[in-house]
Amino acid sequence: MNFRMILKTKIKRVNCSITILMAFLLVFSACGGEKMKPFVSFYYWKQNYKLDSLEKQTLQTNNLQQLYVRYFDVVYDAQQQLAKPVAPVQLAKEDIVNPIVPVVFIKNEVFEKLDSAAVYKLATQTLSLLDQINTTAGIKCRAVQFDCDWTAKTAPKYFYYLKQMREKLDEHDKGCTFASLTMLTATIRLHQVKYPEREGVPPVDKGVLMFYNMGKINTSEVNSIYDQKTSQAYLSSLASYTLRMDVAVPVFAWGIQIRDGQVLTLLNKMDDRDFQNKEEFEVLKPQRYRAVASFFKNGFYFKVGDEVKVEQVDEAAFTQMIADLKVYYPNQFQQVIFYDLDASNISRYEKDFFQKTVTAF
Repeated sequence: MNFRMILKTKIKRVNCSITILMAFLLVFSACGGEKMKPFVSFYYWKQNYKLDSLEKQTLQTNNLQQLYVRYFDVVYDAQQQLAKPVAPVQLAKEDIVNPIVPVVFIKNEVFEKLDSAAVYKLATQTLSLLDQINTTAGIKCRAVQFDCDWTAKTAPKYFYYLKQMREKLDEHDKGCTFASLTMLTATIRLHQVKYPEREGVPPVDKGVLMFYNMGKINTSEVNSIYDQKTSQAYLSSLASYTLRMDVAVPVFAWGIQIRDGQVLTLLNKMDDRDFQNKEEFEVLKPQRYRAVASFFKNGFYFKVGDEVKVEQVDEAAFTQMIADLKVYYPNQFQQVIFYDLDASNISRYEKDFFQKTVTAF
């Protein structure tokens, strides 16, 4: 057995020991009669990383444990017939909070188009760009997350990519901007939880259940961000999922612009507060509005008669969500990740909302 094989064996044993220790601590806590509450984390999903005063205050108040920052997307360029990173994050050193967890969003199309050799090359390129961003910002990370809505068809290539990332992180030489024994995590959608035999379970240390975006964006009364009835169609499979998970929950909102009964566009970063001007909109029902004139607002053009359906998740809906998750997922989530850290989102909730939410688990 050569040195590298011995090293890999030791790393696996250490990872196993860490997993056993974590499990022991959770059991010990439960036996002691006091349940450990999850800790608060956030996603940060802007290309230009710069925190305003409310965002900084929110992180400080909630004793931030991890900030999940979107580093870049990976898309498929049909003209060049290759995968490439786009929109890398611009980190401002003065705003850096630690620990940061880089998140790489990968379009599923990438794994539909690439062969195995190209997937291997992509893993090398991914680590190189992650290192480059971290070096520029003076960051050393202890975890990394991959976000891809894979399918049964793309699972083999995506999982191969994850295995390559695991090996490359473990073997990376000195100067690496990742700590030894870096935790590898992946996002998990509800349909992937319900059909693990068909869609597979990713080869990572932990998953993050994305508990939002549950339906189609349409003109109906159903909230596509979170709907209890829709979620319950998937929750029964949660307890048997073999990968340990944290949970990500939605604090974002948007409007859906409707013209002549058809969805026209998605109004990102807009909520009920944007439609209270009576000279612009009339209220049809809760979270439903109609334009009474033609005008531009927040970069969008509204024509008289256009309707807006607002989708957001209030505290009552969070109560339902938590109650269902506690019933269907007997394990304790170690962290609750709120999507996403943005003043327009967090200002919609009371200051103690995030702590109240994790305590409820």
